[in-house]
Amino acid sequence: MAELFALQPQRPWLPRLSRPRRVAWGGALATVLLLAAMGEVAAQGTNDDRLRRIDGRSIGCSQKQDVLDRIRCQGSMRVGVRGNYPGFGVRTGVAFTGYDVAVAKLIGERLGVAVELVEVTSQDRIRKLASGRVDMIVATMAHTVTRQREIRVVRPHYYSTYTVMVGAKTSALQTENELAGQQVCAPLGHFSNLRLTELRASVSLYNNSARMMDALISGVCRLVLHDATFLRAYMHEPEFARRFEEKVRFDSAPWGIAIAHEDTDGLYQAVSKIIAEAHRASRLTEFAEAYGLETAFLREQQADWSVPECWRDGAPAEPCFLPPYEDEVIR
Repeated sequence: MAELFALQPQRPWLPRLSRPRRVAWGGALATVLLLAAMGEVAAQGTNDDRLRRIDGRSIGCSQKQDVLDRIRCQGSMRVGVRGNYPGFGVRTGVAFTGYDVAVAKLIGERLGVAVELVEVTSQDRIRKLASGRVDMIVATMAHTVTRQREIRVVRPHYYSTYTVMVGAKTSALQTENELAGQQVCAPLGHFSNLRLTELRASVSLYNNSARMMDALISGVCRLVLHDATFLRAYMHEPEFARRFEEKVRFDSAPWGIAIAHEDTDGLYQAVSKIIAEAHRASRLTEFAEAYGLETAFLREQQADWSVPECWRDGAPAEPCFLPPYEDEVIR
């Protein structure tokens, strides 16, 4: 079941809108519907035409559209978020909370549309995007070379984390080079699973991370692999921390917002600028702090996007983008 969030007023950190322009209504019903969907952003204009209309033209909502046009004509967008990932996407009844949820709502606010949240998992998020069930994914997804063949990942990245392996304190494991032949439990679809294969570990895959952690606690799994952001909540539980500890840390990867490849140039440019501006204004850092998350990566990004060299003609400059995680290199 999805949750529909109404459009919130623009926050004071956002760029001010320019003087209102006259709009020639011409009695065209399609144009009226378009302007109503686009709201104040379209009616007043902005300093960045990408966020108003990519090419400055008015179009009828019955015409062929790219994804951004369609979203604005219908007045809402569907965003896939996690429902069981502490700090980033947690579903309680019909309500979603977390860092990713805050980012999704910010994007909707800046585009001038409502946000419909749709729960996705690490196994079905790309499939739901490809099938059109969601317009965008903001769902703890690492940007890898392999994944970007299937989806279009918006840069700058909106978060980053590293992979951690946790095991019993009684385990003698000290480095990743000792993993050959050892059982490791890992989430299905995690980007670091290829690394485990390269290290010749015996991998047991779980499609439910909570059940995987139960298997570790009960002794079914000797070692588990997951994002540091996910395991952090467990490590703060006294009983868990008494028995288990971090064994190996590797594979830091940036997280990206994902959209489809087809007809998304306008959406990509708009969301890219929204995220870069949010980094520059420390909005993403504020979101992370509100949910008790690590902010080192976000503070680095805030510094990067605060320098003029990272902007060209009012848009984020590509040389300041981070590369995807290289998951095709056999180490």
